[in-house]
Amino acid sequence: MKNICRQIPMDNIVEGMILGSNIYDNLGNVLLAEGLVFTDVLIRRVQRMGLDNVPILYQVPNTNEKKLDFGNYDKKIISETVNKTKSILVQSMNKFRLNELPNFKELKAIVDEMINLILSSDEVVLSLAKLKDFDSYLMEHSINICLLSIVFGVKAGYNKKVLQELALGALLCDIGSLFIPSEILRKPSKLTEQEFEIIKSHSVFGYEAINNSTEIPKASLEAILYHHENEDGTGYPHKLCSKDIPDFAKIIRVIDVFDAMTSDRSYRDKICPYETVRFLLSNMGTKFDEDIVNQFVSIVGYYPTGLIVTLNSGQKGFIIRRNKRKPVVKILVDDKKIVRENHQVDLRREPSIFITNCKLNEL
Repeated sequence: MKNICRQIPMDNIVEGMILGSNIYDNLGNVLLAEGLVFTDVLIRRVQRMGLDNVPILYQVPNTNEKKLDFGNYDKKIISETVNKTKSILVQSMNKFRLNELPNFKELKAIVDEMINLILSSDEVVLSLAKLKDFDSYLMEHSINICLLSIVFGVKAGYNKKVLQELALGALLCDIGSLFIPSEILRKPSKLTEQEFEIIKSHSVFGYEAINNSTEIPKASLEAILYHHENEDGTGYPHKLCSKDIPDFAKIIRVIDVFDAMTSDRSYRDKICPYETVRFLLSNMGTKFDEDIVNQFVSIVGYYPTGLIVTLNSGQKGFIIRRNKRKPVVKILVDDKKIVRENHQVDLRREPSIFITNCKLNEL
């Protein structure tokens, strides 16, 4: 195993995490030493320091490979892991069809492999197109949701146990679709109201099929059941409102929609990722949690033109030229100085500046 250190938002620190490096005061004195294990008391102490981020230590398997980048280094490591996941999912699905429970130990093991795969990279850049080469939409969709959920959790600072619970719920979130007639799932034309009601039952079917197992965490089960609930109470199966929807379900809700919209379906062609992000942003507060959408968009990096953004520098403006993760921003508001006419920031040329928040409405 090797150790890596990541800066984690203070609000995401939980008991059991390990301090990844020394914390110093203004005079260079060590306030907290590397290797300390966070307890409730230590968390409160660090909170009083007013730190935004804290260095956290993770352990990942040793690897002789170069730094992993999903964008250009996926032919071996990623394909092996994804194919292994596919094989285990096939076995699990076959058991479901026979009304048998899958091997949860195998599922947890493959989830751990995907977590380690992502943690072993200092910078994860997802190339979704390279993960979309399976003949089964459910298989491909489940793996994509799982991988993106892990990336989201890593960026949010979740520890290994929480990452595993999130990933397991994501991997199995649509398993209930196996109980939906294939002629409805693959129907190329618009569904009837009755057919759509049958489709909507898949989250309950999946939950009930594995609810009696003692091997799957409660948080994972809740993610399977509630990942189609909306913030405004218009979702299904129980029409929960924002405060009653578990966080895992909210995360998977956003990722599920993103991957579904950017995939080819029997009834339509895939939608451009930029337009999909626009859809997510336009439905914040109604279908989707606002904070989760903003965090997710910062991960996938598809910022459509015209989008209002806030930069970590305090400047506000809007996207005038797209470039994945590093667009060009026309500055409208700057608290530190008068905004020059046609003042632009090209984020490709400003590595220390990044987008912290975005929306479709006016400033």
